[in-house]
Amino acid sequence: MHTHHISNTEVTIGYADVHGDLLPINNDDNFCKAVSSANPLLRVFIQKR
Repeated sequence: MHTHHISNTEVTIGYADVHGDLLPINNDDNFCKAVSSANPLLRVFIQKR
């Protein structure tokens, strides 16, 4: 992946749910849950592995 100058870097993508728990976005179902829980803000976290 070469996005925002993080080429060849393993990253995990997650979001904070309404309870503040960090949950992964690693498939379409999790992405849909993240978007549907955005109320009104979706907090996305990108971390190096």
